[in-house]
Amino acid sequence: MSDSHGSLAPDRRHAETVIDICVPRHVSTANLIHRERLHTRLTNATIIDPDAHGKVVIVSAPAGAGKTSLLAEWVATLDTAHAWIDLVEHENNSILLCQTLHHAVAGAHEFSIDLPPPRPSTIVETYIEQLCTAIAATGRDLVLVLDDVHHLHDGLALAALDQLLAHAPPSLSIIMAARYEPPLTLHTVALEGRLTRLEAVDLAFDLHEIRSLVEQYDIDIEPQHLALIEQTTQGWGALIRLAAQYIAERDDLPQALHEFTHTPRPVSDFLVGEVLAALSDRVQNFLKSTSVVDSFHAELADTLVGGSDASAQLDTLLRRNFPLISRYDADHTTWYSYHPLLREHLRAEMYRTDKEAYLHLHLRAAAWYESHHLDLVAFDHVLDAPDGDTEEFLERRGLGIILDGHGRELVGKLERSPTEVAESTVAKLLHAAEALSTSEPTAAAVYLEFAEQAALLDSDHRALLVALKLEMARTLHDPRYRTLSTRLTELPPTGHPDIDAYSHFQLGMALSDEGAFDEAQVEFHRAIAAAQLRSRNLLILDAAGRLAITAGLDGDLDAMRRYGASGLDYAAGHDLTESPELALTAAASILSAYLTGQEISSPLSAIDGCTDYTGAPYDAQALIVFELYRFDAAGEDRRRHAARMRDATAGVISNHTWETLTEALVPLVVNAFLEIGEVDWAKKLVSDVLARHDSSGGAHLARASIHLAIGNLTQARRALLAAESANSTSLAHPIYRSVLETSIELATGNRTQALSALSTALSIAEPGRTIRPFLGYAEILRPAFDTFSGHFGDLDDFARQLRELLTVPEPPPALLTRSEQKVLQQLTSGDTTETIAADLFVSVNTVKTHLRGIYRKFDVNTRRDAVRVGRRHGLV
Repeated sequence: MSDSHGSLAPDRRHAETVIDICVPRHVSTANLIHRERLHTRLTNATIIDPDAHGKVVIVSAPAGAGKTSLLAEWVATLDTAHAWIDLVEHENNSILLCQTLHHAVAGAHEFSIDLPPPRPSTIVETYIEQLCTAIAATGRDLVLVLDDVHHLHDGLALAALDQLLAHAPPSLSIIMAARYEPPLTLHTVALEGRLTRLEAVDLAFDLHEIRSLVEQYDIDIEPQHLALIEQTTQGWGALIRLAAQYIAERDDLPQALHEFTHTPRPVSDFLVGEVLAALSDRVQNFLKSTSVVDSFHAELADTLVGGSDASAQLDTLLRRNFPLISRYDADHTTWYSYHPLLREHLRAEMYRTDKEAYLHLHLRAAAWYESHHLDLVAFDHVLDAPDGDTEEFLERRGLGIILDGHGRELVGKLERSPTEVAESTVAKLLHAAEALSTSEPTAAAVYLEFAEQAALLDSDHRALLVALKLEMARTLHDPRYRTLSTRLTELPPTGHPDIDAYSHFQLGMALSDEGAFDEAQVEFHRAIAAAQLRSRNLLILDAAGRLAITAGLDGDLDAMRRYGASGLDYAAGHDLTESPELALTAAASILSAYLTGQEISSPLSAIDGCTDYTGAPYDAQALIVFELYRFDAAGEDRRRHAARMRDATAGVISNHTWETLTEALVPLVVNAFLEIGEVDWAKKLVSDVLARHDSSGGAHLARASIHLAIGNLTQARRALLAAESANSTSLAHPIYRSVLETSIELATGNRTQALSALSTALSIAEPGRTIRPFLGYAEILRPAFDTFSGHFGDLDDFARQLRELLTVPEPPPALLTRSEQKVLQQLTSGDTTETIAADLFVSVNTVKTHLRGIYRKFDVNTRRDAVRVGRRHGLV
């Protein structure tokens, strides 16, 4: 537990490691005392020596000495990249410690390392060396602050930290704060001249600093009184602040100091005792009862104390300037917490005087947090109460904690649970669920195997096991997922909201992959309904996005738009606008608008500045859709967005990520490539898709578009027949098929067949006003609409509207000679005129003559403009 000056209390309601790029989240620098002399020592101790390993500073002093406060203020003044870690008990695992180090370094402001995070199978020694190498490779300096190092006692974790100290590159400075020096080989670092120690005597407040602290309480203090405080407290930061609070409550300053300095008890006990002694037994009971939670508000306090006057009690404490820290949450609710020293004292007193009541309070707190859907915090209190049924709680709420995105924290807390709980079936299932949530299906398989070996699985466990196996099989592209899907369908609902929500969601995913879109939508609706019972907001948002996409894959773009808009509204109303799950919902809204030619407004905030995703696996598909939108809106500057589409699509194909949506997007992406003349990009994309899925209707449609674009009508017709055989209904594929058939028949002079195909395309497109498939073929279709005007019956109005939208591109430049085409191709390389001449085995003057011809025909004056025009017309 980090220490401070007495009023800066850590907030560890979630008992998780705090990683921050600037200062620890629980410390405000607003009322810290500036300690220039210590800042100077820290700065001098971290001066880079390029010929030695990184500098090390150890700040060791008891709680309340001001270690965290000092480092927080100093770090806030740094221009150097820096990261802060509050170490806690569960870092006594070398892999977890390495993961914490990785995320802290990788998350430092404007600091990025080229190194994947460690996995459970990682060799710690190798990883530490790789981390040091990666930090050095950045060429930037980094200050890493490790607070509460005294929490580390595991031999392997300490060895990992020792190795970090030994191999730290010159650019890395490591600051460690602890209540006592940890058992590390610091003597080696000291012999190398890299170690600086700051101890309690160094951190002691001098007279100037004590005056600054006391004056914060509006105390006009005389020099002799100040000296008395220094003498009594020995400069101990927390005691000075408590002393200032004590005397500020009294009118007679000399008498207050006399009482303060003449206590027969140790100073720390005197201060805490006197602060509490001035309160009634009822107030003290209130303090002890509320100290079992890290922070509380009036409603929670009433629940713990069993009363209804918490607000009045808090007002009294605040008026007495009691060391009470307040903060406000997003709902404008005021939360309170005690100074950590005082809170520890209150808890100890509560445990000492009434152990049974103390344990019962933890159960009461757990019940309150659970009823308010704060399951992770509730689990902490269940673990603190030996009478709490940990396994029952996990069965009731464990999966929900993972669905809320806290799987890693839950697994960390499971290490505190009794052995029989850690080895239970439900624990194995939760480990598997967490592994799947972090894209580690191989690890999940191990846990599921253990769980399946249980002698008897009840209905809840059986349903969860099958649902987890289904997700694992889908992730690994194991064809057995179809059998698992059938098996899960046959199981009756468990009545457990979280398990039922998760099961329906996985069924929806499997059915969507199989092309059973109607059934998939039913399952997603059921998942949302079950998830709403316990406010599993992330699952609800995820299911809404999947529901929208599945409706689109089924050809219902209107439903796709409605579901997408509903998901966006839900995200905005539940503070989920930065969650990865929002990406797919935003993509659905954008894709429906893109295909129907509608204005895009609400999802724009979800894609501003987005060029890559590293969250959920389907984020890459969202990126493809976002880039389609950007490509469409970019005017002439479209190549950059097309390149991002190309890279994202290639990544999706290579990773087998949600193939149904990938296949649906292929014709749209290929048509974008063809618009900028990138025929080779389009060919490679189609080839890659068909290499993995030779029956992909979307890929055959795209191949037909390519052949049509390059004038290979026979091959275009064959590809179109293959697409018809695949019978894909995804998104607007049937419309694309009819539009392509129209274009092919027009190009071969078959007007009757062309009119029939165009009429079919209009009849499919008109109900949802799906116009996008027509826009890419404006040059062919615009004359056809003129020719066939009045031949579409009830669809004539829609045909006229479409005709107005079809903008025929400018005619291509005058035909280049074969030699000019060769020179134009060479221009894309950026080579000099001399190099081009040598490559083509002609003279420099000949190349210049061809360049003049290209410039004249293209009506341009520069190479860059010539290449741009050539690309626009598919010549390069």
